[in-house]
Amino acid sequence: MGSLGRVSTGIGWALRAHWGIFAAVTSVVLALDVLVPVVVLSLARKPVDYFTFNPWLPSLPGYLASGKGPLSERLDKAWGLALFWFSADGVFGIDWGFAVTTADLARFAAGQSERGHPPVSRQNRAFHFFEEADGAADAVAGVPLAASA
Repeated sequence: MGSLGRVSTGIGWALRAHWGIFAAVTSVVLALDVLVPVVVLSLARKPVDYFTFNPWLPSLPGYLASGKGPLSERLDKAWGLALFWFSADGVFGIDWGFAVTTADLARFAAGQSERGHPPVSRQNRAFHFFEEADGAADAVAGVPLAASA
């Protein structure tokens, strides 16, 4: 048996011996991945005042089984589907919102706490100040001003 086989066997024995602890820790980490951003936003900005599950979820199995378009397209749409979300209303509309998609839940379960940053290669989990990157012109997004009459 190779070293990879021994490692897999050892992990299997450990999980079988301590499945309750593993399940409890996994559940707590999943709950924290979902709740910590909501708590931070509620403390830093405005308390959450709205929560809902996607009302379209009961229709998802039927859509996946016989919806419009090829199966690969339907699976792509389901992967990006917002399952539930939290938000807080502000004076001018929604002040902040936090949605959890199917992809987010898979990422949380895999233990990756942050989304990748594909436009910036090799910069995952890097801290970046709010400034222009590599001297790029207009790299920081701005709000266009209304034109005067």
